[in-house]
Amino acid sequence: MNSVTRNFLQSLTPLIGVLMSIISLNATAQTQVIFGKVVEMGRGESVPFAHIVWRNGDRKMATISNIEGSYKLVLQNDVGSIDSVWISCIGYDRHLTTIDNLQSDPIIRMKPASVGLGVVIIKANEDPAYEIMRRAIRNRSRNDPENLDHFTFESYNKAAIDVQRSDSVQAVLDSTGFAKSHFFMLESITDVMYKKAGKWSEKVKANQMTGFKNPTFGLLSNSFQPFSVYPSQINVLEFDFLNPLSPGSDSQYVFELIDSTYVQDELAYIITFQPKNKALGNLMKGAITIGSSNYAVVNFRGSNAGEFALVQFEIRQDYTKMGNSWFPTGSKTYYIILDEDVPLLVTSTTYHKNINLEYAPTAKDLGVVQVTYDENSNKVNDEEWTKLRPFELDTFESNSYKTWDTLPTKVVNTMSWFMSQSASLARGRLSLGKTDLLLTHLLRYNEYEGLRLGAGLATNEKLVKWMSLEGYFGYGFRDEELKYGGGVVFPINMKRELEFSMRYYHDVDEPGRGFTDDDRVSFTRTGEAIRNLYTSRMNPVNLYKASLSYRPLRGVLIKAFATQEERAFENRDYVSDIAANPPDVFNTEVGLSIRIVPKESLMQLGQALIPVEIRYPRIDVSVRKALEGVLDGSQNYVRADVAVKQEFSTGRFGMSQLYGGFGKVWGENVLYPWLQFSQGVKGPKSDFGIQSVGYFQTMGLYDFLNDEYGYAGIIHNFGPIFRIEEKFTKPELKLSYAAAIGSLSNGNSAQIPFEYREMNKPYLEAGMVLDNLLRYTSNIYYNGFGIGIFYKHGYYEEPSFDDNLSFIISFAIGI
Repeated sequence: MNSVTRNFLQSLTPLIGVLMSIISLNATAQTQVIFGKVVEMGRGESVPFAHIVWRNGDRKMATISNIEGSYKLVLQNDVGSIDSVWISCIGYDRHLTTIDNLQSDPIIRMKPASVGLGVVIIKANEDPAYEIMRRAIRNRSRNDPENLDHFTFESYNKAAIDVQRSDSVQAVLDSTGFAKSHFFMLESITDVMYKKAGKWSEKVKANQMTGFKNPTFGLLSNSFQPFSVYPSQINVLEFDFLNPLSPGSDSQYVFELIDSTYVQDELAYIITFQPKNKALGNLMKGAITIGSSNYAVVNFRGSNAGEFALVQFEIRQDYTKMGNSWFPTGSKTYYIILDEDVPLLVTSTTYHKNINLEYAPTAKDLGVVQVTYDENSNKVNDEEWTKLRPFELDTFESNSYKTWDTLPTKVVNTMSWFMSQSASLARGRLSLGKTDLLLTHLLRYNEYEGLRLGAGLATNEKLVKWMSLEGYFGYGFRDEELKYGGGVVFPINMKRELEFSMRYYHDVDEPGRGFTDDDRVSFTRTGEAIRNLYTSRMNPVNLYKASLSYRPLRGVLIKAFATQEERAFENRDYVSDIAANPPDVFNTEVGLSIRIVPKESLMQLGQALIPVEIRYPRIDVSVRKALEGVLDGSQNYVRADVAVKQEFSTGRFGMSQLYGGFGKVWGENVLYPWLQFSQGVKGPKSDFGIQSVGYFQTMGLYDFLNDEYGYAGIIHNFGPIFRIEEKFTKPELKLSYAAAIGSLSNGNSAQIPFEYREMNKPYLEAGMVLDNLLRYTSNIYYNGFGIGIFYKHGYYEEPSFDDNLSFIISFAIGI
């Protein structure tokens, strides 16, 4: 599930229902066809992947129910009406019936087994399931549909949001319009294109939601479930769960061969999996069916294992044989978000049809933006929807639209208002009609300004589509100064992020970092936000800036800019030689920045392009040239900076984050605001801080000044290796190591009016963090708090042991 879906889901009001399929009996001249459904006795819940076996003469015939529990039996006319039919499914008692019984009542009711998955029988010899799984893992790359050269398909996507309906809850709902309807329904039809490796495109051509006439976004084919179950880690709600179909999984999972059956004329093995005793990490339990020819996945049913999970989920996925490939054609996912009173239940279903493995999408087909919307996607009428759906809606689903149509106009308008804000919020704005409130200017804090309050407004496309005027002001209660600015933006082609802007700032800027404004892109955004809290050195500036942005390719964003600034040097406590401080200095600069995210996927949401999910690696390159003598500019230098961030999973060994960067300033007599302060984050008044990824926890913000620098670091999260998991604690171990080095040339060191050090020897830092020492529930997540200790060693190690230590607080989330 991507971040947009997750945030949207958290804001919805909960409720649930049960899906039913149409059951009918047909006959042809040569065959009899029985359409039916397998359900759980008593509750009526659908039973997916039930194996239905009967004999046709000497031949054993078999079929399997799909993700909805629906099945289809094709019988020859000479089949005997009393012929036996066996139905089996993991977690249920075997069921025996006859052809005659199914013809009269095609609903098969399965009784839950008294002993289900969870009881492990220790055998003297290795279960055959292990060898089957090893072969499936060896063939994983060959069978993974994302390793096909290309494919296209049409996807029908549906989601229902409701609450678990106990008798008491249903009694309350009986007096409302939601007695027999879900609280919320979403549907979409999308065209999906794929080209190896990892190039996706999805166009929403039909879209509707209960309560909204013009929804600004909609369901995608993988909004609530993964496209396939082949990745080593199955991502659910932005958390990774170890796939039983991944190398080394037999060290974490118990496998057991339960049965075999025929699926699409291929022998297939049914294997259960569950975590071993005291296995670590996010693990699953369930069953997987593996074909015998290429050891490909035929179907998958998995749910999360864990005593204290706040969210219970189950993923069902069905595959269809196409030539030598088994391709995912149906997915159904349940989420139960636990609550002391009324648990929320979300049901999501996706069906793929018109699958084409021959067509190779072109660059034009794929485009720059992964997710786009047809301009008529919200205008599909009921008659067209009936034709587009692979099956009819059940009573609860169809009633959902009818119920919302009867709600008071005030309720519907309120919901529509919230929906209309989604595109604005993606840009850090709140729409106020024809103007937007700029949220980034409302509240800030740093050591220099103290608490900074302000406001900003900008016109939007409802007033003028081709231009936006904006302005802001802010006041710092510590420096007691008013800041303000404004500008004009011309959105030329937002699908390419082609935009030209001109802005003016009467504000403050931290020296040694470069001017930071609202359109700055950072790869360590969280770490940088925390580091900014400790900023204690600022220069007042008057700055004019013109910029042009453009996205030539997927994953590449280019910005060209030109600035002219007047910078004042204040006599603060850190200035040791006031006389050396120059008067106001003018600097004229031109530059180019490039952001590269090779696997980036973007969604168009109104006037904004937002990431569908965060991808790595992420590379930021910036080159600037100061123009001496142009518009009174007094500086003459070239500055280049590069920042890189990578993140990858090591399976059961945890997750690693890598970061690094380097830069250089070419020039003589360059004043310190345009040099580079060190990557420190340690505040001057305390040895206790907040963990900031990408920065040195033991290094002060202004300890070192460089005109040439390099740094690199790694943080590895081993996960919950201590085998402790309680509702209030689940300790996870992180180890960190980082190194940096820099230098300052003689030509740039003569005019520094304060004390500083050169980092011409390696600066080394090691750290250990214990996350989730304490945690508490918040909505569907655990908020965890931890502590860490960092130690600097090597050349810059202090004589006193305590002076080398820094302690931090860490934050984490989990489910």
